[in-house]
Amino acid sequence: MDRLRSVSRTSPVAVLREIWSRKSFLGFFAWSKTKASLSESRTSLLWWIIEPSLKILVYGAIFGLILPASTRPENFVVSLIIGVAIFETYSTQSGASTRFFAQSDVIEESTSISPWSLMMSTVIETYLKSAALIVIVFGAALLLGVSPRLSWLAFPLLFAGYGVFLYSMGLILAALSRFFPTFPRLLGALNRIVFYGSGIFWSIERVLASYPTLLSIAELNPVYQIIQLGRAAVMGNGIDWGHVIALHSLVTVVLFAVGGLLFHHANKSDHA
Repeated sequence: MDRLRSVSRTSPVAVLREIWSRKSFLGFFAWSKTKASLSESRTSLLWWIIEPSLKILVYGAIFGLILPASTRPENFVVSLIIGVAIFETYSTQSGASTRFFAQSDVIEESTSISPWSLMMSTVIETYLKSAALIVIVFGAALLLGVSPRLSWLAFPLLFAGYGVFLYSMGLILAALSRFFPTFPRLLGALNRIVFYGSGIFWSIERVLASYPTLLSIAELNPVYQIIQLGRAAVMGNGIDWGHVIALHSLVTVVLFAVGGLLFHHANKSDHA
């Protein structure tokens, strides 16, 4: 019976219900942490824009010179900016997830908020810190001659829907960091694999055209899927929207199920 109660409290419906009931607090909590990080110095807010812009500039300069034109995605600079924006959001969330239990244990002990809801606050915080990237994407698209189109409205929606994957991935990384304290040391290497395997600065379709099996594996990468959709929304790239969205939804559901099980056991081990 106790097991049934435990499962019912951590079921997807129960988690969603609690997150919705705590939405005001979670939003305020995330905003407070973001505001504190931007108030460390007078130039912090300026660096909120400058830091991602410098990363894009460095990536564009290096890979624009190294990679032959035949391996680059169409409209290389705008494609690169969209790819970096989406990857940096993933990278920010993955880093926060490995520190989750260390930072949330005190809050959980002093409040009635569950770790499941507190994980959502890290996703909200990630979005607040990454908001400048959306501005950079649209600003760069206009400056580089991409004509505004109705599909631009889909980009913020895709970015918001991306949060379900970020939450699922956060559950997995937080649990692994609880089970294996040295796991965060491996995360940098794992994120490099995601970075290079997401087609941020090279066209996966062109490079892996002769390797259909590798291409099929690469297409399972959720970060790559969102980059595909983002580029299609901003630049009008021709893709099968239904196929990519369905594939991303399927992968995200699997990750959420795995993350839910791991996170549940991580919580149990903490309170054992």
